[in-house]
Amino acid sequence: MRDQLQISTRRVAIIFRKEMGSFFNSPVAYITLVVFLLISGWFFSSSFFLINESDLRGLFNIIPTIYLFFIPAITMGLIAREKSTGTMELLVTLPLEDWEVVLGKYLAALSLIGVGLLYTFVHFITLTFVGTNIDVGAIFTGYLGLLLAGGVYAAAGIFCSAVTGNQITAFILGFLIVFVFFMMDKV
Repeated sequence: MRDQLQISTRRVAIIFRKEMGSFFNSPVAYITLVVFLLISGWFFSSSFFLINESDLRGLFNIIPTIYLFFIPAITMGLIAREKSTGTMELLVTLPLEDWEVVLGKYLAALSLIGVGLLYTFVHFITLTFVGTNIDVGAIFTGYLGLLLAGGVYAAAGIFCSAVTGNQITAFILGFLIVFVFFMMDKV
């Protein structure tokens, strides 16, 4: 049992490294991260300098909206690209379980989301230098909530990528499902 777990962990790690490599070997990851950071930075600075608020509430309110586009863009090609390029047949013939492939791809998407959130941590550092009465617990809980919401959205995006063979269709379907989750918070 323990040997099987080690083998499965190794297989998931291989898929994870492959996906992270494909994210960062193309400009898609860099463009998405830069756009994510520009939009989140603009909203942080506008609430920080214009409204004179020294908290991250504005940032935590806008990031789920950014997720509507960011996460489907990340996940749209995870499985749909494999289908369209014909490498899905290769994956199926390898000694991999389906869940190992999906988990490796999911962890890669979640890691990219985590990298985006990690870069927004600069706003927290800025806040500690100029703000007063900073509730560190609330800020870390906010970041944890954003990471968990990103995980749910990434799972929905991977599902959409799995049910369709077209990346654009996967993006649109992923956007619609993520939008439903997003609107549940607003109702």
